[in-house]
Amino acid sequence: MDLMGGVGGICKLLKSYHEDLKFYFKAPISKFPVIVLIDNDSGAHSIYEAIAGITKKKKPLGRADFIYVTGNVYVVPTPFGAGNSFTAVEDFFDAKTLATELNGKKFNRKNKSEDSTDFYSKAAFARDVVAKGASTIDFSGFKVILDRIEKVLDDYEVRRKTLV
Repeated sequence: MDLMGGVGGICKLLKSYHEDLKFYFKAPISKFPVIVLIDNDSGAHSIYEAIAGITKKKKPLGRADFIYVTGNVYVVPTPFGAGNSFTAVEDFFDAKTLATELNGKKFNRKNKSEDSTDFYSKAAFARDVVAKGASTIDFSGFKVILDRIEKVLDDYEVRRKTLV
């Protein structure tokens, strides 16, 4: 599908999937939803615009627990923080996990490169901290996101019956 990471890749995925459902897929409706978890930050603006283009509805504001997009596709934004501040997935990890050092480097979410002498990137955080330390990480901060995903599963169970 020629997808790249980040907001651009998510927008392309949503639009392509919607078009493919309309014109190419002739299979029974899926038993399960596709759930796209997004950071609720300035980058979400483009995703919300793409959703509005697909649904022909008003552009979402990121306040809902989830957004039904098309077919079996949902977008789940991270909940806003205090004072309606932007959030990213990393905000739901505990302070201990975020403070983990790798080879003397600290985590910097804005660091796109693995080459920094002082900081490591999101990719290294996911691969070397979260994946390798999953058994010792406190994931309780993710309950609010998991509750949203549970709501998607409930919604899709009902919606699926109308799509068959």
